[in-house]
Amino acid sequence: MDNLFLIFYKGKGNWVDKLIRFFTKSEYSHCELAFKLPDGRYHCYSSSPRDNGVREKVMNLNPENWDFIPVKINITDLVKFYNETRGMKYDFLGAIGIVVPFLHQDKKKWFCSEWCANVLGLKKPSQYSPGKLAEWIKSLK
Repeated sequence: MDNLFLIFYKGKGNWVDKLIRFFTKSEYSHCELAFKLPDGRYHCYSSSPRDNGVREKVMNLNPENWDFIPVKINITDLVKFYNETRGMKYDFLGAIGIVVPFLHQDKKKWFCSEWCANVLGLKKPSQYSPGKLAEWIKSLK
């Protein structure tokens, strides 16, 4: 599908965004899988600390704050995984576990890049920060 993107947040954000960037040594603090809608908005899927976990949301996205990378994935798999995880809480400890190895993700919670990496079929999705996921997807181009 030509209008599906893996998108990465590089906007100023809040203190959480700044901490994520600092500890992961990346320009990105969040990621989503997003469909571009005919009206220019995006139908986004991810796990967000702002929304308390896994959710879908239609958003206006400022291209100055996001990097958009087209992806080809099985839409059925995306929707199926979303339906299986919808409403699960955000995994703060799992996200921190990217830089603090003794912390492990909770199998009933998700952080953004882990959720997106799972949809993309990557092994060990909990090891991907937004920056590491961006490096991986850009390496395929």
